[in-house]
Amino acid sequence: MDEASTLNEWVTFGDHLYRKKGDDPSIVFTSASGEKRTIVDYDGNIIMIWQVQPDGMYWRDEDGYGMTPDEEIRLYSFIDKNGRFTAPFKIYNIGTKQFYVWRK
Repeated sequence: MDEASTLNEWVTFGDHLYRKKGDDPSIVFTSASGEKRTIVDYDGNIIMIWQVQPDGMYWRDEDGYGMTPDEEIRLYSFIDKNGRFTAPFKIYNIGTKQFYVWRK
């Protein structure tokens, strides 16, 4: 990270029990060019979830025509304080089967 790149926060505890109204745990990375990346959102999430295949309902029209039997597939990875992925993406879920479990 170059000297002109900054983060608005270094530590956040997300949506915790004692969070007061107005507390914003978001972390936004701002590059030297002014590009901004939200690394931790308002709810304190540091995980990047990427939907690579929507479920079959995505393809249907308002009458239900065109629906397919596809299951939703999402992948996940974590991002570091520089906004970079820390590891290759892994399976988050396929349909209703969860492969990653949130630990709080």
